Amino acid sequence: MASFAEILLFLTLCWPFLAGIALIATGRPGTDESGTDHDTVMLRLPFAVIGLLLTVLNLPLAVYMTVTGSSTAHFWLIETPVAVLGSMILYGGLLSENLALCPRTGRSLAVLERARPFWTTGLIVVAVFFADPLAKMAILLLASILRVLLIDGGQGRAVAGWTVLRTKASGALLVLAGLLCPGTSASGVLAGIGYAVLTGLFPVSAFPEEADNARLPDIRNMGETVRASAGALLLASVLSASPLPSESSAIFSLTLISFGFVTVFVTSFRMQFAGASADIRLSQGLNVSQGCLALGAIAAGLNLPMVTCFALIPPVLTLPWLARSEMTAASDLSGRLAEWTAGLLPFITVLIILYVMTTYSVILALALTIIVLPAIRRGGRDLIPLMNGIRPGAFSRSTVAQRDAPISSVPELRD
Repeated sequence: MASFAEILLFLTLCWPFLAGIALIATGRPGTDESGTDHDTVMLRLPFAVIGLLLTVLNLPLAVYMTVTGSSTAHFWLIETPVAVLGSMILYGGLLSENLALCPRTGRSLAVLERARPFWTTGLIVVAVFFADPLAKMAILLLASILRVLLIDGGQGRAVAGWTVLRTKASGALLVLAGLLCPGTSASGVLAGIGYAVLTGLFPVSAFPEEADNARLPDIRNMGETVRASAGALLLASVLSASPLPSESSAIFSLTLISFGFVTVFVTSFRMQFAGASADIRLSQGLNVSQGCLALGAIAAGLNLPMVTCFALIPPVLTLPWLARSEMTAASDLSGRLAEWTAGLLPFITVLIILYVMTTYSVILALALTIIVLPAIRRGGRDLIPLMNGIRPGAFSRSTVAQRDAPISSVPELRD
């Protein structure tokens, strides 16, 4: 059983890199007459499905070895149910991104850029499974560097790409500074602040503005951003229990909970003042995703790694669909499912966190309830489809053209 688990784990970690090489070797440059990349349907979707399938097969093995007390260490890797579940969410986000991009037309992708999401996701998954926390941080930072080199280096997005890289590097340095001087209160504070920066908690934004002033967001760039934040949060959820000493671990958990509370408060406040614009569906989706990352940080501070994984499901899986511009019959159904997921799963996450938090502090649980209730109300109104089949923001993308069209071309409204 252990040998089979090692082989399956090796395939899980190697597959995204092999898939990226295959995309580079077989993909033809440019697009066809409809403007769609040649390798979009033929290769990306099967490769993403295979990566997700490998992690699904790996989950029962990890649970079995943990329950029976078998060794979960493989060389420099540790195969725990939390790591496998986190990798499953990351690969699921990669599949969701490719499904959302499947019928989409647009600019031609560079050869290396086609392999970018597989390679960066693969690096984040490797960081999740690595045992050494210093190596985890180095690999996570390498994924951000690779992202900048392959997607943000051109087409007017270099400034945003390097800004994100500087932010990630700052967070990584703070984490490394905390890990290199264990046993002190400063160690837990530095590591907690570093992971908060890497995750994108307030005052850092997990979803910075696009630098090219694009009317519609880049789904690839957005998917990469949320997966990088999810990877950092998965590492933080494991670090809250070990290998920090007890004193540093308590300060680290308190720091994560503090940043999570502040981010939830700011996000809830921002959601109340989101105007009825054409992009309300996307803007509230970004707010909900930011709030889910904050809830995941609170769960990590409470030493609830499974709840952290549960909190990462809405932003990682649904954000590509909330950012879609074109809608077909099938994609509209998937978009409605994404809206329900983004609206309901955060509510369930809040209930679980409140249930556990009441054992520590009733005042904190009450404060979180007061902060979250307005956000749940507004998010449910803007995201969850209505019973009559009309959802808020359903015509958001179609109204963008009218909003940006000349005044003379917009039809006059009559009584």
